[in-house]
Amino acid sequence: MGNNMKKILFTVMLAPLVWASFSGRGLADTIRWVQYDVSPYAAEHLPAGGFWCQMVKEALALHGHDATIRWFPLKRAFAMVEEGAADLSLGWLKTPEREKAVLFSDAPVARSPVVIFHRRDKAFDWETLDDLKGLRIGDRLGNVNGGKAYLAAEKAGVISVERVPTDEQNLKKLLKGRIDVIVGAESMIKGVLRDRFLPQERSKIAMHPRPLHVVYGYAVFNRQLSPHLIRAFNDGIRQLRENGRFDQLSRETMQQ
Repeated sequence: MGNNMKKILFTVMLAPLVWASFSGRGLADTIRWVQYDVSPYAAEHLPAGGFWCQMVKEALALHGHDATIRWFPLKRAFAMVEEGAADLSLGWLKTPEREKAVLFSDAPVARSPVVIFHRRDKAFDWETLDDLKGLRIGDRLGNVNGGKAYLAAEKAGVISVERVPTDEQNLKKLLKGRIDVIVGAESMIKGVLRDRFLPQERSKIAMHPRPLHVVYGYAVFNRQLSPHLIRAFNDGIRQLRENGRFDQLSRETMQQ
């Protein structure tokens, strides 16, 4: 083979690698992931970042990709995905406003009943939202978990809701008697209780069994993210569900 032909073949073989390096997206892409603390699913203090961190890594690896994660407050994480400073974030409810701003995963990555927590030494029962009138209700800023009827009642002033940045703050207020009940996703409140409170504190808080609502948390993507990466994520999650690995990871990590 002549020298000229060798040079041509070398150039053809090298071209895709040169293009990948200049485009910023290699043959094995790395997704920029920003995440807020959503224990017990994902949190910086959890082993390996928690269930979602391991799940996402394995789902992307099935297609030869990876993700780097950085931790931010809830509102900042969503804004970064919307603005293009990040590609991915997990744990978001679908709302009309959000669907205009970002793309959602094909299937949810979490399902959780929204329930009401109260102090064990205070009798509490409820059947309708009218039963919550006159109570000081604790909720989280930006949280829309309670459902349309709950949010409408709050907006109309039918119920009194005090909002703070974190579930941990609400639980501390509940223990001190500064609020009467907390509305929140069962798995998240229980995760915060397990990770942030002593056994004697946890024993003072009870959960009412009747769900107020059921929520589904999705992954969100920046609208400019390459479609093949979104497909890789969705297909990876689908494969993990079908082969049982999704449930296995959930059992192993959520009980740590």
